[in-house]
Amino acid sequence: MKLGITGTRNGFTKNQLNSFKTVFKDLQKEGVEEFHQGQCIGVDVESAEWINTFTKGAIPIHSHPPLKQELVGECHVDVTYPKKNYFARNRDIVHASDILIACTPTEVEQPTGGTWYTYRYAVDKGHKVILITPSGKVSYHNF
Repeated sequence: MKLGITGTRNGFTKNQLNSFKTVFKDLQKEGVEEFHQGQCIGVDVESAEWINTFTKGAIPIHSHPPLKQELVGECHVDVTYPKKNYFARNRDIVHASDILIACTPTEVEQPTGGTWYTYRYAVDKGHKVILITPSGKVSYHNF
C-alpha cells in the first residue's frame, strides 16, 4: 500500500506522535510500499525521518515539495517530484496514496488551513483517511 501524510508545520504533539506510530505499525503489517509527504518542516519531515529510521530505509520516502521554499525541511528522500503550489502538491499526495494520514493542528475541523483542506479533499474524493487530532484521537473515514 502507498501511504501519505498531511500535517501541521508545528509538528506532532506527543499524543499525535504516539498515535501515528501505532497506526503506522498496524498499517505496516498490511504492507506499506511507499510513503508520500510534502517536505515541509513539522509533521512531513518528522514522520519521514521516523519511518526511515524505524524501517531502516526499507520504505521509499517520496517528497512532494512546495514552490515556496521558506518552510521546506530536510529529511531522507528517495524520490522527489516537481515543486508545485501547496494545494496542488497536497492533492498529488492524496492521489499518490491509498491511505492518507491527516495530523491536524486542532481537535475540531476548521474552514481554513492546508491540513484541513487536504483532509476534506481526500474524504470528498472517497479516499481512505486516518485522522489523528492533537489529543491523539484516531478516526477512520471511507474505510
